[in-house]
Amino acid sequence: MENRALIAALLLVGCGGGADTSQDAAATDDAGVDVATFDAAGDAPSPDAGTYPAFAPEMPKVVNGGGAILSAPKIVTVTWNADPNQATLESFGDGIGASAYWTATTSEYGIGAATSLHAHVATAPPSTMTDDALDTFIADEVAAAPGNGWPANDPQTVYVVYVPEAMELTASGQNDCNNEEGYHDETQTQSISHIVYAVINEGCRDAQDVVSFSTETASHEMVESATDPHAETDLAWGGFDEDHYAWEQWNQKQDELADACEYFAEANYESAAPFDFWLQRSWSNAGAAAGHDPCYPAPAGAYYNATPLGLDAIDVTTKNGTIATKGYSIGVGTKRTIQVGLYSDAPHAAWTVSVVEGDGTTTPSPHLTIAQQTTSGENGDVIDVDITTNVTKASGVLATIVSTASGEPTHYMPFLVATE
Repeated sequence: MENRALIAALLLVGCGGGADTSQDAAATDDAGVDVATFDAAGDAPSPDAGTYPAFAPEMPKVVNGGGAILSAPKIVTVTWNADPNQATLESFGDGIGASAYWTATTSEYGIGAATSLHAHVATAPPSTMTDDALDTFIADEVAAAPGNGWPANDPQTVYVVYVPEAMELTASGQNDCNNEEGYHDETQTQSISHIVYAVINEGCRDAQDVVSFSTETASHEMVESATDPHAETDLAWGGFDEDHYAWEQWNQKQDELADACEYFAEANYESAAPFDFWLQRSWSNAGAAAGHDPCYPAPAGAYYNATPLGLDAIDVTTKNGTIATKGYSIGVGTKRTIQVGLYSDAPHAAWTVSVVEGDGTTTPSPHLTIAQQTTSGENGDVIDVDITTNVTKASGVLATIVSTASGEPTHYMPFLVATE
C-alpha cells in the first residue's frame, strides 16, 4: 500500500491460479449495499437489459499470472503484547474472513472464507527495526512454530504483522512511512519455501486514529496476500491487461487488486455492524466490465462515468520494450475528433465531463491541445472531442476523461494517444 501522502494529493481533485467462482445469491455488504451476483463465468449481469450502462466501458481487467492463491486463507494476527490495540486488531482478524466484505472483494478470484488465528510477541518492541530485520524475525518465529506459540505455517497461511506505534520501521535508512504504510511479501527458511506475510505499520497513521488506519491498511494487504501471495516468485492476480496499458500509467504501476482502487476518493469506508471497521474497497473485474463502480463492495447509488469510443490498436514504447495496446493514433500536427460515451448503471442526473492531458489530478507539460463543445450529459449521450498532437512521445500521451457530479466522488477513465 503506497504512502498516504501521495494518495491524498491525488484525491484533492476529487498492493496455483484460481478460476473465477460464482455466488449462488446476491449478498449484501456490511453497510447494507447490494453486492452483484456473479454468473458461472464470473461476470456480473448487465442491468436493465442493457439500457444501463449505455456503453461498454473501456475498463481494464486485473490479470491472473497463473501463480498460487490462498483459496482457504488462515489469517494469523501477529501483535506485540505491548500494543494497546491488540484485542481490537485480533477481533478484526477474527471477523473479516466471514464478512460480506471478504466475499465481495475476493470470491470472484477463487478465494473462500478465511479462518483466524493469533500469535503474540511477548518481548518489548524495539525502538527501531529495519524491514530486512523484520523479515528475518518473521522467518525465525515461523521456523520455531508451533513451539513458540505461533501457528505453524502451511500453504494457506498468511501472517499479518502489526508493527506498533512504539517501533519505527525503517527501509534504506529512512522511516518506511516515506515509502509505504503497509505491504505484503514472502520469505523463506532452509525448510520452508514460502512464508507469506503482511506488515501493517501503525506509525504511519498521521492524524487518523490508529485502529481505523490499521484496519483499512490490513484489509488492503489481506486481499492482496490471498490473491497474490507469492509476490516475489509466482505472480497470481496482478497487472492490468495490455489492452488497457493506459491504466498502468494512470495508477502509477500499482496494479494488484487493492492497489487498483486505493487512489479513488471512495476507496475507504466504514462498514456497519456486525463487522464495524474501516476498510478499503478492492478491484472487481466483473463489476468493472459490467459498468458498475469497479471497486467493491460498491458504494450505494448509481455509478456514472464516461468511456472513449472507437479506440485503435496502437503500439507504445516503454523501458521494457514495445507494448501493443489500445488508444488513439494521432500524428504530430494532426487534429482528430474522438467520441466519448457517457454511461451510468442506473438513472443519474447529468454530470460534468472534461477531457484533459495527464491523470486528471496534475497538470503535465502539454503534448496535446484538447477542445470539446459539450461538457455535460447523462447515460447514452456522446460528446465530440477534438485532439491535436503537438509533441511526439514514444510511450504515448496519457489523457483522462474526468466525470464529476456535485456531492459525489470524481470518476476517471484514462486513455492513450500514440503520436508516431
